Amino acid sequence: MYPNGLPQFATPEQRAQFNVDEGYKPHMSISDLRRNLHETVADYNGRLRNTLLRIAKMHEVSAEKKDHIVLVVGHASTVDLAAGHLVKNSRESTEHDLTSSYKKIPVGSTLVLERVQGRRGWTPNLYAIPPVTYTGLSNQFSAAFVLRDAPVVKE
Repeated sequence: MYPNGLPQFATPEQRAQFNVDEGYKPHMSISDLRRNLHETVADYNGRLRNTLLRIAKMHEVSAEKKDHIVLVVGHASTVDLAAGHLVKNSRESTEHDLTSSYKKIPVGSTLVLERVQGRRGWTPNLYAIPPVTYTGLSNQFSAAFVLRDAPVVKE
């Protein structure tokens, strides 16, 4: 995977410039993830929802009165589910959404979600980080897809 060896990671001194939480503990262990290799779409939606809501909750209850920046790195489906669960009141992704999300959410896409005082939930800021285009490729995602409403369920 890495023909020239593993990449060099930031040193503790370099990370200190960015206020990295050195005491971070993962929400799920690698062994927990390996146990769920054959999870269903509903399981995947639930795992991502619980993880994203846990991350959001950890920073909402902070006693510190400063802006919090949380970087979540993931696949296209992570961008889709973050918008679905934090912006769209728990819109889940279907199997079709998950298998085709890479067509609507290119590699390197960035979704910025902000907590706005006086508003419920999280608000997307589509202009916080402009998309990058190079040699005809762009990391701009389809806002219509990512910010879509949940499908109406007919009873």
